[in-house]
Order: sequence, then C-alpha cells, then structure tokens
Amino acid sequence: MWRSIPTSKYLDTCSNTTSTFQVVLYESTHVIDVFIQNKTTCDNDPLNYANYATVGIQNVAATTTYTAPGKHAAQFTANNEGIRFHLPDCQIM
Repeated sequence: MWRSIPTSKYLDTCSNTTSTFQVVLYESTHVIDVFIQNKTTCDNDPLNYANYATVGIQNVAATTTYTAPGKHAAQFTANNEGIRFHLPDCQIM
C-alpha cells in the first residue's frame, strides 16, 4: 500500500495534498485490483497538470493500455473506490 503519496513533488501549491492507494495482483486468475483510499487534486485549475491522473495498466512494450472509465488523463477525486482489471480481454469492473 502506498500511503500519503504527494500529488506533485514539483509544485509548491500541491505540497499538502496526498493520495493513498493499493494495487493487488492475482497471478493465477489474471486479475489486477486497484484500491483507492483517497485521491485528491491540488486545486480546481484545469491548466494545472498536477490535477490530472490516470488509473490503468499497460503491457511491457507499452503498445496496449487499459484505463478505468473517467480516469484517463482526467481531473478526479476518489474515496474508498475499487477498480478491477480482468485479463486477458481486460474487462474493467
């Protein structure tokens, strides 16, 4: 589990915002769960790149990607949310 990860280490305006999340890999069933305890944004500025995030997975060659609906290069917050990626056809639940 990653706890209190800074939103951005490069922007002073984001120094007090953090997120906590966990990724669980189930090797025998090809399932990947992403649990977000909390995910915040710095502010409501759509021009602030630190507000944007992606929840997803990609293959080792970075030629195939799967992202959660509404969470691809998007500005969002989340609390106690779970997202499941089920491979090989990658159904997102």
